[in-house]
Amino acid sequence: MELVIFDLDGTLIDSHFDKVGARLSIVELLRERGVDPSPLRMEDPLQKYIDLARRENLLNEVKIILDEYEITAFSQSKPKDGLYDVLNFMRRRGLKIGLLTNAGKKATEYALTRFNLKSYFNAVVTRDDCYRMKPNPDGIILLISMIRCDKKRTAFVGDTALDVEAAKSAGVLSIALLDGVGKPSEIEVSKPDYTVGSIRDLINLPIFK
Repeated sequence: MELVIFDLDGTLIDSHFDKVGARLSIVELLRERGVDPSPLRMEDPLQKYIDLARRENLLNEVKIILDEYEITAFSQSKPKDGLYDVLNFMRRRGLKIGLLTNAGKKATEYALTRFNLKSYFNAVVTRDDCYRMKPNPDGIILLISMIRCDKKRTAFVGDTALDVEAAKSAGVLSIALLDGVGKPSEIEVSKPDYTVGSIRDLINLPIFK
C-alpha cells in the first residue's frame, strides 16, 4: 500500500451535519429567487441540489448556506477515538495520506485547523475542487494524480455505501467503517473490500502489515 485516502465527516470525526436543514435552506433560497424546487427531494444526494443551483447561477449562494451548516457541524464534532494513533501509524509506515470530502473548502479548512490535522495530509480535495462529488470517482482520481501514486496501491476509507461506490469506480481498494453515518446494511450490500468496526481497527488489516 502506498496511499490511503480518508473521508472526513463520519470517518475521521463524528458527524453532526444537519442534512435536512441544509436542504430546506437551499429550497427556500431557490423559491426566493423564483426557481421551482419541486424536482428536488429530501433524500436526493446533495449533488442534485448543487447541479440545479449551478444551472440557475445560484451556486455561490448555495455554497454560503452549505459552509454555514458544515462549520456549525464541525464546531460540534470531535475526533474519532484512536484517530491520531492511526494517522501516526500510517506515517511511520511511510504511507502517503490524502483527504477527500464532500464538505466545502472553507469548512474543511476550519475542521483541519480545529483538530490539528493539517500536517498529516499530503493533499486535500473538497467539494469546491471537483465538478462532481462522491460517489463520483473524480476526487479520488484527482488525489492520486496530485500525490503521484499508483491506484493499484491506493485505498479509500469512508463510512457510507457512497464512499465504497466512489472507491470501486476509481479502481482503488475500499475500506468501510461501521461506526459512521452509513447504515451497516447498505454498506454490506455495497461490498467493500474490507470492513472495520472503527478507525482504530484499520491498523489490524493485512494490507497495512
